[in-house]
Amino acid sequence: MQRKLLPIETVPAWAELNNVEFDGVKVSSLPAGKGSGVVATAAHSEDGAILMRVPQELVLSLGNVWMYAKSDQHLREVLEATGEYARTARGAILIFLLLQVTSTSLLPVKIGASNPFTGYVQFLPSHIPLPTFWENAEIEMVKGTSLEGALRSKLNSLNREFDHLRDSTRSIKWCQQYWWDQQTGLLSLDDWKQVDAMYRSRALDLPGTGHAVVPCIDMANHASGKGTVARYDTDADGGGVLVLRDGKSVVVGDEVTITYGDDKGACEMLFSYGFIEESMDSAQELFLDLDIPDDDPLKQVKKTVAKSPPGVRLFRTGKSTGWEGPFAWLLCVNEEDGLKFGMLQTTDGGRELNVSWKGQDLVDGLELEVLLKADPLWDVYNLRAITTVQGRVESQLHSLVSAGEQMQVAGEQGPLSPRYLEVAMRLHDLEEELLLQAYEDFEHQPDEVTLGLATSGSGHKKCPPLGKKKGRLTNQNGCAILPRRRPNENMSDGHFGMGVERRKAYPSYTSSKAQNAADSSIPSSLSITDIVTRNNRQSLPLFAITHSSRSADLDDYPTQLATFAKPSSTEKHLQEDLSLP
Repeated sequence: MQRKLLPIETVPAWAELNNVEFDGVKVSSLPAGKGSGVVATAAHSEDGAILMRVPQELVLSLGNVWMYAKSDQHLREVLEATGEYARTARGAILIFLLLQVTSTSLLPVKIGASNPFTGYVQFLPSHIPLPTFWENAEIEMVKGTSLEGALRSKLNSLNREFDHLRDSTRSIKWCQQYWWDQQTGLLSLDDWKQVDAMYRSRALDLPGTGHAVVPCIDMANHASGKGTVARYDTDADGGGVLVLRDGKSVVVGDEVTITYGDDKGACEMLFSYGFIEESMDSAQELFLDLDIPDDDPLKQVKKTVAKSPPGVRLFRTGKSTGWEGPFAWLLCVNEEDGLKFGMLQTTDGGRELNVSWKGQDLVDGLELEVLLKADPLWDVYNLRAITTVQGRVESQLHSLVSAGEQMQVAGEQGPLSPRYLEVAMRLHDLEEELLLQAYEDFEHQPDEVTLGLATSGSGHKKCPPLGKKKGRLTNQNGCAILPRRRPNENMSDGHFGMGVERRKAYPSYTSSKAQNAADSSIPSSLSITDIVTRNNRQSLPLFAITHSSRSADLDDYPTQLATFAKPSSTEKHLQEDLSLP
């Protein structure tokens, strides 16, 4: 649908009409073609100064969408037709935005009741450079990165949502005529992607309200760390306010920025907002999917009971890396270890699946990890998890390096968007750096952690320590283990993780750890395959993100990591997406 657009310079008139208050700031275009943002029109230096105030009725939240529906029959019909989907913040807000876009398009009749957002959507850009709009050749540029799975999952989710919308509303007369009819219908999947991008790139996690779009405040651009000038909050009436951060000051002409989440990784920034901040020198975190081996007799039931994302979150902490993920612990234990599944009868006569560990019922993977740590065989289970995760890190590095070579060739042959190619290359570099650091950290873990099962004086050699040579990880003999890629570097000198030479140069992490474990004093009932789970994983199209200040769609970046320490925005997106029928 072709939406009417209004120049950003007319925002002040709209704001005055709808009681949005500015104090020494304005929304305007930025110089050098940098789009629009919030700019200071007066000097401010007092801590906590309120720069902008948006009334509660203009905060586009789940509750306010349904309030608007009371006086808008067209909106109410669509909300009610889509069922539970419209009972989520994401679902309700996307449907609301779609009605506003429809209302401002070139239709012969008026659809929807006019409200402040009917005008506001006309200020929003016609193109939002999120990866969901990339062409197939451009999507190939992020192959091997954690964005690959997240993006494919998101595109599948958008298709599923769009199908659900069509199937739910085609019986509504005006929807059939102006949205779906082959002759007169104007709605396409691209329109649905557009409202998704509006929401995902502008939504805030507003204190006391939850995920919401707050007009005018959502025009503020991102800056992390010391570059963040202001923060958003909720006032006593439930409205949104833009507040000067303590210790900050602005003069006339300064841009007033907020943070979309300083702890967000490079992948999430690109996924949700379409850019990676220039100052970002680390991927910070990424999500690695895990699959349960096909020969695990409990594979299907484990997938059924798993309440956490099927993978692990890898993250940087100080100068080292760490990982977390309840799913990994579920993957690494089986029935002979003490994991039991059974059916329980509920009070209403139904049946539900019950999971227990050595007689103690489990609710989620976090409980399992706690119980495993208290188990006499903790070293066994810990070794399995470590082996599994490092194997997954290694396979991801292999994919990343191989894809990087292909992307470099594709970039030279073109045609690809230079902007997209640059940001994809940057994501490759940042994620490779994090994965290499994680791999090295695994190799340098203390013996009592990674080799706790080894008996003293067993005579078996430990893995040779990793070193660095010319930007590459090497073993003690100077053999390159994992190639380090740099932009425009010729990578014909080796392929990570492939071939006999690599295996000779450095025994794999799995085999060395497994051998040490095999010689340790463990119960004879446990075989090597019990100790070390297989590393061959099939990629799942799921991805997860970490907690965000500016909450994006929290529905797609991946699956909600509610069971992780800090649930992330992309995760929530996926969780909401997966609530569809």
